[in-house]
Amino acid sequence: MLNSFWLFVIAVLTSSVVNATEAKFLRSSQSCQKFTQDFYSWYLPFLVKHGSTVTLNEIIKKKKDLFSGPLLELLKEDSEAQSKAPGEIVGIDWDPFLNTTDAAQKYTVQNCVVIHENCAAETWSGRTISTKNPRPDVIAKLKWIDGGWKFVNFDDPSLKPPNDLISALEKYKRDREKKK
Repeated sequence: MLNSFWLFVIAVLTSSVVNATEAKFLRSSQSCQKFTQDFYSWYLPFLVKHGSTVTLNEIIKKKKDLFSGPLLELLKEDSEAQSKAPGEIVGIDWDPFLNTTDAAQKYTVQNCVVIHENCAAETWSGRTISTKNPRPDVIAKLKWIDGGWKFVNFDDPSLKPPNDLISALEKYKRDREKKK
Protein backbone atom coordinates (compact mmCIF):
# COMPACT_ATOMS: atom_id res chain seq x y z
CA MET A 1 0.00 0.00 0.00
CA LEU A 2 2.86 2.33 0.82
CA ASN A 3 4.41 1.74 -2.59
CA SER A 4 1.21 2.89 -4.32
CA PHE A 5 1.23 6.07 -2.28
CA TRP A 6 4.81 6.91 -3.28
CA LEU A 7 4.11 6.11 -6.92
CA PHE A 8 1.17 8.52 -6.78
CA VAL A 9 3.33 11.26 -5.18
CA ILE A 10 6.06 10.78 -7.79
CA ALA A 11 3.49 10.91 -10.61
CA VAL A 12 1.98 14.14 -9.26
CA LEU A 13 5.38 15.79 -8.81
CA THR A 14 6.56 14.71 -12.25
CA SER A 15 3.35 15.98 -13.79
CA SER A 16 3.77 19.35 -12.04
CA VAL A 17 7.35 19.72 -13.29
CA VAL A 18 6.32 18.82 -16.86
CA ASN A 19 3.36 21.23 -16.73
CA ALA A 20 5.55 24.05 -15.40
CA THR A 21 8.13 23.39 -18.14
CA GLU A 22 5.39 23.34 -20.81
CA ALA A 23 3.90 26.58 -19.45
CA LYS A 24 7.30 28.29 -19.65
CA PHE A 25 7.72 27.17 -23.27
CA LEU A 26 4.21 28.23 -24.22
CA ARG A 27 4.92 31.83 -23.22
CA SER A 28 8.47 31.82 -24.55
CA SER A 29 9.95 33.84 -27.38
CA GLN A 30 10.20 30.59 -29.38
CA SER A 31 6.48 29.90 -29.07
CA CYS A 32 5.64 33.50 -29.95
CA GLN A 33 7.91 33.28 -32.99
CA LYS A 34 6.34 29.99 -34.08
CA PHE A 35 2.80 31.33 -33.65
CA THR A 36 3.60 34.45 -35.66
CA GLN A 37 5.53 32.58 -38.38
CA ASP A 38 2.69 30.05 -38.67
CA PHE A 39 0.29 32.92 -39.34
CA TYR A 40 2.48 34.40 -42.08
CA SER A 41 3.11 30.94 -43.55
CA TRP A 42 -0.67 30.56 -43.91
CA TYR A 43 -1.33 34.18 -44.88
CA LEU A 44 1.03 34.62 -47.85
CA PRO A 45 -0.19 31.57 -49.80
CA PHE A 46 -3.77 32.65 -49.02
CA LEU A 47 -3.04 36.08 -50.56
CA VAL A 48 -1.38 34.50 -53.60
CA LYS A 49 -4.30 32.11 -54.12
CA HIS A 50 -7.00 34.78 -53.87
CA GLY A 51 -5.08 37.75 -55.26
CA SER A 52 -6.55 41.23 -55.04
CA THR A 53 -10.04 39.85 -54.55
CA VAL A 54 -9.37 38.83 -50.94
CA THR A 55 -10.93 41.14 -48.38
CA LEU A 56 -9.88 41.85 -44.85
CA ASN A 57 -13.24 40.52 -43.73
CA GLU A 58 -12.49 37.10 -45.28
CA ILE A 59 -9.18 36.91 -43.46
CA ILE A 60 -10.78 37.92 -40.17
CA LYS A 61 -13.46 35.23 -40.55
CA LYS A 62 -10.90 32.52 -41.26
CA LYS A 63 -8.50 33.46 -38.46
CA LYS A 64 -10.59 35.43 -35.95
CA ASP A 65 -9.28 33.38 -33.02
CA LEU A 66 -5.79 34.75 -33.63
CA PHE A 67 -6.74 38.36 -32.83
CA SER A 68 -7.56 40.07 -29.54
CA GLY A 69 -11.08 41.43 -29.11
CA PRO A 70 -10.27 45.15 -29.51
CA LEU A 71 -8.14 44.63 -32.63
CA LEU A 72 -10.68 42.24 -34.14
CA GLU A 73 -13.55 44.70 -33.62
CA LEU A 74 -11.64 47.61 -35.18
CA LEU A 75 -10.63 45.46 -38.17
CA LYS A 76 -14.25 44.36 -38.67
CA GLU A 77 -15.53 47.96 -38.48
CA ASP A 78 -12.91 49.15 -40.94
CA SER A 79 -13.63 46.33 -43.38
CA GLU A 80 -17.38 46.92 -43.17
CA ALA A 81 -17.00 50.66 -43.73
CA GLN A 82 -14.76 50.08 -46.75
CA SER A 83 -17.23 47.60 -48.26
CA LYS A 84 -19.98 50.22 -48.01
CA ALA A 85 -17.91 52.86 -49.81
CA PRO A 86 -16.49 51.31 -52.99
CA GLY A 87 -14.07 53.56 -54.82
CA GLU A 88 -13.42 55.66 -51.72
CA ILE A 89 -10.77 55.31 -49.06
CA VAL A 90 -12.57 55.35 -45.71
CA GLY A 91 -10.19 53.05 -43.88
CA ILE A 92 -6.83 51.42 -44.19
CA ASP A 93 -5.72 50.92 -47.77
CA TRP A 94 -2.69 48.76 -47.12
CA ASP A 95 -2.12 45.27 -45.87
CA PRO A 96 -2.33 45.64 -42.07
CA PHE A 97 -0.34 42.48 -41.33
CA LEU A 98 2.51 43.10 -43.78
CA ASN A 99 2.50 46.91 -43.57
CA THR A 100 2.62 47.29 -47.34
CA THR A 101 0.56 47.56 -50.50
CA ASP A 102 2.98 45.28 -52.34
CA ALA A 103 3.73 42.03 -50.52
CA ALA A 104 7.09 40.33 -50.82
CA GLN A 105 7.31 36.62 -51.60
CA LYS A 106 8.53 35.63 -48.15
CA TYR A 107 8.42 36.98 -44.61
CA THR A 108 10.50 35.71 -41.72
CA VAL A 109 9.76 36.31 -38.07
CA GLN A 110 12.86 37.13 -36.04
CA ASN A 111 13.92 38.77 -32.79
CA CYS A 112 10.93 37.94 -30.63
CA VAL A 113 11.02 39.49 -27.19
CA VAL A 114 8.67 38.32 -24.44
CA ILE A 115 8.09 40.45 -21.37
CA HIS A 116 5.61 38.90 -18.96
CA GLU A 117 2.62 38.07 -21.18
CA ASN A 118 3.51 40.35 -24.10
CA CYS A 119 5.58 39.61 -27.16
CA ALA A 120 7.02 41.78 -29.92
CA ALA A 121 7.86 39.81 -33.07
CA GLU A 122 9.85 41.47 -35.85
CA THR A 123 8.69 40.40 -39.30
CA TRP A 124 11.15 40.84 -42.16
CA SER A 125 10.90 40.49 -45.91
CA GLY A 126 13.93 39.87 -48.10
CA ARG A 127 13.63 43.44 -49.34
CA THR A 128 14.23 45.05 -45.95
CA ILE A 129 17.05 42.76 -44.85
CA SER A 130 19.16 43.67 -47.89
CA THR A 131 18.79 47.47 -47.62
CA LYS A 132 21.41 49.92 -46.37
CA ASN A 133 19.41 50.60 -43.19
CA PRO A 134 17.71 47.31 -42.43
CA ARG A 135 14.62 47.32 -40.25
CA PRO A 136 11.68 44.96 -39.98
CA ASP A 137 8.68 45.52 -42.24
CA VAL A 138 6.30 45.22 -39.33
CA ILE A 139 6.44 44.40 -35.65
CA ALA A 140 3.62 42.14 -34.57
CA LYS A 141 2.54 42.74 -30.99
CA LEU A 142 1.04 39.76 -29.20
CA LYS A 143 -0.35 38.97 -25.79
CA TRP A 144 -0.85 35.67 -23.97
CA ILE A 145 -4.64 35.52 -23.57
CA ASP A 146 -6.67 32.52 -22.39
CA GLY A 147 -3.81 30.07 -22.80
CA GLY A 148 -2.52 31.19 -26.19
CA TRP A 149 -0.94 34.00 -28.19
CA LYS A 150 -3.20 36.57 -29.85
CA PHE A 151 -2.27 39.50 -32.06
CA VAL A 152 -3.07 42.76 -30.29
CA ASN A 153 -1.46 45.26 -32.68
CA PHE A 154 0.99 45.72 -35.55
CA ASP A 155 3.61 48.51 -35.54
CA ASP A 156 5.22 50.27 -38.51
CA PRO A 157 8.88 50.69 -37.52
CA SER A 158 9.47 53.22 -40.33
CA LEU A 159 7.20 55.83 -38.72
CA LYS A 160 7.32 57.88 -35.54
CA PRO A 161 4.61 57.10 -32.96
CA PRO A 162 1.75 56.71 -33.22
CA ASN A 163 2.86 54.12 -35.73
CA ASP A 164 0.54 51.26 -34.96
CA LEU A 165 -2.47 49.68 -36.62
CA ILE A 166 -4.91 50.34 -33.77
CA SER A 167 -4.11 54.08 -33.83
CA ALA A 168 -4.67 54.15 -37.61
CA LEU A 169 -7.95 52.22 -37.32
CA GLU A 170 -9.18 54.51 -34.54
CA LYS A 171 -8.26 57.61 -36.58
CA TYR A 172 -10.20 56.35 -39.62
CA LYS A 173 -13.13 55.50 -37.36
CA ARG A 174 -13.16 59.08 -35.92
CA ASP A 175 -12.92 60.49 -39.45
CA ARG A 176 -15.91 58.37 -40.59
CA GLU A 177 -17.94 59.46 -37.58
CA LYS A 178 -17.22 63.13 -38.33
CA LYS A 179 -18.65 62.69 -41.83
CA LYS A 180 -21.96 61.33 -40.55
